[in-house]
Amino acid sequence: MLHPFLNKMGIESFGMTDTKYRVVEATGGMIQCLPKKEEEIIRCRFCIHSKQFRQDGRWVPSPARAFCLATRITTKVDFSHVSAVCCDDMAGKGFSSIMNIIS
Repeated sequence: MLHPFLNKMGIESFGMTDTKYRVVEATGGMIQCLPKKEEEIIRCRFCIHSKQFRQDGRWVPSPARAFCLATRITTKVDFSHVSAVCCDDMAGKGFSSIMNIIS
């Protein structure tokens, strides 16, 4: 079951699976991570939930996915040109650092 806040968010499907993701729009370098918690978009590069960033109108993989065994993608993201983040946090947990996993 989705967190009530997430029901109000834009839910989209990326890829060939039925997995759902939130597309969180960025405004002034900030995103609404949780109902009462804004985060700087640049912090998302270290979040395990960030999947992709919309940079200059196209989706680029998140640097956090460099540590993902299924993806292992490394991409340089210009956060001054990011307008949204594709987030796979469907439980409403919020920011979770990849540093907790790789340390």
